[in-house]
Formats: sequence, structure tokens, C-alpha cells
Amino acid sequence: MYLVDTSIWIHALRPSGSSAIQSRLKPLIADGQTVVTEWILLELMTGLPKNQEPDALLHWFAPVTRMPFDPRWWSTAWNPVSAGSPPPSGPPQYATTPS
Repeated sequence: MYLVDTSIWIHALRPSGSSAIQSRLKPLIADGQTVVTEWILLELMTGLPKNQEPDALLHWFAPVTRMPFDPRWWSTAWNPVSAGSPPPSGPPQYATTPS
């Protein structure tokens, strides 16, 4: 399962977006291997062109699994150590699509 970030969805949705990203993402969507959060959908909604209906975007995302968000996570997001999670060690790891 892949949690796909807003920046990748932008390339996938735009006709002028990266064809490399589009070609890699399409089979993942078809195989049910992608997930999106409500926050990512919200970010995408704020960038809709004025002539595009929000329902069209939501329809496009119909085959994509929506990851639930527990509101209690907000209370611990600011300080993972106090929530019992150790701070990350080393540099952050990012999943990227090769250009």
C-alpha cells in the first residue's frame, strides 16, 4: 500500500504532469495499492481550477482507498516523545519517483 502525497497527485491529475509519474501511478491505482487521506484531498480541492467541479475530483478518487484519520492523533502530533514514540534517528527517508 502506498500513501501518495499531494505533490505526486498533482502530476497525476494534470494533463501536463509528469508522464513518468502518471505511468507508475496508474497501475498502482488499478491494483488498489494507493491510499489517500482526507487532508490530501483537501489540499487538492484548494488547487482546483475555477471551471472544475469538486465532485469530478472526488469521482476520480473513487477507486483510491481513503485512510482514516483518528482525531486523537492531533493531541500527540506536536510531541511524539510524550506520546511514547521515540524521536526518529538519522536523516528522513523519502520515497520518490525517479526522473
